[in-house]
Order: sequence, then structure tokens, then C-alpha cells
Amino acid sequence: MKLLSFILICLFFTTAIYSQQPGGTIYYETNIVPLETGAKCYISWRIPNDWLVFVKSESSFKAGFEFSIEVEKEKEIINRETDSREIFASDYEETENPAVYSEGVINFDLPYGKFILKPFLNISNSSASVSLDEFEIEITPDITLTPFIVKRQNGGDKTFRMVNADNSLPFSNGEYQLVLSLRNYEGNEISATVIQEKRTLFEKKLKKHTSGMPVLKSKENHVSLEIEDRDKNFAIFILDSFSRKLEEGDFALYLNGESYEDTIKLKTEWIDKPFTLTDLDFAANLMRETFGSEATEDIFSADDAYMAIKEFWKPKDPVDETVFNEIMNEFFNRADEAYLRFRSVNNKNGANTDRGMIFIKYGPPKKIDRSYNDKNHAVEIWQYGKKRFVFVDKSGLGNFALM
Repeated sequence: MKLLSFILICLFFTTAIYSQQPGGTIYYETNIVPLETGAKCYISWRIPNDWLVFVKSESSFKAGFEFSIEVEKEKEIINRETDSREIFASDYEETENPAVYSEGVINFDLPYGKFILKPFLNISNSSASVSLDEFEIEITPDITLTPFIVKRQNGGDKTFRMVNADNSLPFSNGEYQLVLSLRNYEGNEISATVIQEKRTLFEKKLKKHTSGMPVLKSKENHVSLEIEDRDKNFAIFILDSFSRKLEEGDFALYLNGESYEDTIKLKTEWIDKPFTLTDLDFAANLMRETFGSEATEDIFSADDAYMAIKEFWKPKDPVDETVFNEIMNEFFNRADEAYLRFRSVNNKNGANTDRGMIFIKYGPPKKIDRSYNDKNHAVEIWQYGKKRFVFVDKSGLGNFALM
């Protein structure tokens, strides 16, 4: 963080009003475990707080929802499962925070055949019922392996915490693993190769980790993968030390072992990408105002503006071991926070304010003193060690100007 602060200490910008509003994303993913005459189908879900309606309840805020899935075959509903939750938040900010979310899992035993799964979200304290994107699955005797994407081991060597983000591997500086469960595989090792954009990023022979039945469970507001002893026909392998080599986008995992060969298509997604980076015009103008027209001219002339933005930040990347660029992420995260934190009645873009500009340039102040001057104008004094900035709101509408 010291390096990030040092690089960002000289940043400064002004920008046009940003049109896209931020918000959390509802994720749900499918993991299929083949059985003798069908499959166990797990649908895990993740719902951020800012989708819910909270009401004040004594010293906290309370919300709730029902997440349901209908299974349809040949235009007939053959099954329906519902998971109901009550959610509590300690303060108002938590109720609107998309980074705070609830998780759970629903499962079905399905025979061979084609099915349409229809998820629904009913939100308490409102009449809102949200129909989410339906999807089709086909259960066959030779169904393709679904790798479990996990964040870290959560207990012993048979318990893992699921990432639970639309079957995507997060693009970040964190390390993630794939847990592979191969039914009736008799070998003790298997070769794994990861390829992205025709480049081989990773090759390794994996040793068998254990044997057992993979089961997904809801545990303490997260989804846990547990390898149970009740079915030893599954050989469990773990692929790790590869995720930080991946760019955003699709990649392929090739597996080769004793009488076994498979190609699995996967994707890497920047799940918590700063929203100020999702609008490329906003991001490019922000960088031009920060670094100047000459330094950023390649971004505006490039056919692929996003690639040009990433190339601009590459020399500033403080960690060479990862593809993920921490300094680029810090810059746009500051822009996100400034956009939301410093907006006022007549300026919805808090980044385009004096406080927003100082925040992006220097980061969060070590101390903020608030008072009123002799004209009854609100005053904020931001302390950064020996440096300080004074802002005054003469309008009474939250429009703090740098003095």
C-alpha cells in the first residue's frame, strides 16, 4: 500500500458527469455431480445487499428474500425449491453496500434428459419479484466434468470455500483453485494444461488429493464444498498456483490421464471491477485529465480502448508476479468511492468535486475535522500528516469548495 500511495500522491483530475450508476450483481452458478442414473445438480446463489429492501428494526436494519428455482421438462414444472433468508445490517451504509451479500445453495436430483431451470427472487418489504435469466442443462451418461472453483481451504483437506460467481474464476491478485472430481477414475495422477489466447500458461501433473463424494452445503452465509466418505468412486484432484497468470476472458483446461481425456472451457471475470472502469469513455477522460493529453493520446486513437488503458498502467504495476494490476485497481477504486461519497444535491458525480479530486490524488485523509465558521458554513479540514486541505460548503447543499 505504501507503493500505491506513493504513485498516486501526484494524481489530479477533473472529469465529465458519469452516466452509469453502480450496483451489485446477482450471481448464481451450476455445479453438476454425475451419479449412476442421473446427476446431482447444485445451484448456488449470491445476492448483494443493495438489491434488498431494508427497514429499521430497533438498533439494526432488517431485510429478507426468497430465492426459488423451478425445474421444467417438456414445458411442465417437475420440481421447485426455495431458500428463504432474513438479513440484518448494523448501519445504513451496510444496507447499500454491494460488497456485502448473502449466499446459499439449492440442489436437485435429476435423471437423464434436458431441463430448463428458472430462478426467481422475491424481495421482502416490497412487492418486487425478479425473474432472473433461465438456463438449460442436459444430463447425460457422459456429462462433462464441472470443476468446483474455490477460494481457499476452509477447514481440513476435504473442505473448501466456493467462490460462487457464475462459474467464473475471479480476476484478481488472489489465488484460487479448481477442485476436480472424476467419477470412476482409477489413476493416481492426471496431466493438466491451461491455455489462454493460444498460449500455454500452466502445465502440471496432479497427484490425487483424496477420494470421496463432492457435496455443496450452505455454511455461515457462504457455500462450502465438502468431500464426504460415502462414495469413494470420485477421485479428487486440486489445480492451484495458476489463477494469477490469467487475463480476463475465456481459457481452456486440458486433462489427460489413464483412459481419460477432456477439454473444459472456463472463464476469468473481474467480478468486483470498479464501475468507473466499466465506462471506457469515462475512464479514458479521467486518465487524460490526470496524466495529460500527450501521455494518454494512444488510448483515444486505439481500436481497443480497454487494451490501451491496460497497456498504459502496465509499467506502473507494483507486482510483476500477477497479471492483475494493483495500482490500476487502486486508482479506479478511489474514483468509485469519490463518485459516490462526495456527490451532492446538484452534482451526482462526486468525483468531479474538490473533495473528490483530493481524495483520488491523496487517498483517504488520516483525519477529518468538521465544524462551522462564523458565517455558519460547514467546514471540513482534511489532515494528511503535515499537509491539510480546507473545504467550505457555502451553499448548504453539500457543495464543498477547496479554500
